[in-house]
Amino acid sequence: MKINGYGNVPDLIRAYNDQKKSTESKGKGSAAIDKGKDTLELSVRAQEMKEIKLSMDNINEIRDEKISQIKKAIENGEYRIDARKIADGIIQERLLDR
Repeated sequence: MKINGYGNVPDLIRAYNDQKKSTESKGKGSAAIDKGKDTLELSVRAQEMKEIKLSMDNINEIRDEKISQIKKAIENGEYRIDARKIADGIIQERLLDR
């Protein structure tokens, strides 16, 4: 491939300088962005995902506590299975599948 000339370079430099002037003028009157510092902005969806992950981590802690309670009850012979609750859960699940 052969590229001829540098015709667009002055236009590119002019566009760059115009953008630079525009950015500098915006920063002078308002709360200026600190030069030399990087910034990161999370989208709304990313923020929601972060909140969901945190809540899921909390659920895992609650589940671990519940599991340890059930294990202790089984070891002590105090764990009783409620057949009515199991039947109700199966019925509710079937109703949701419809």
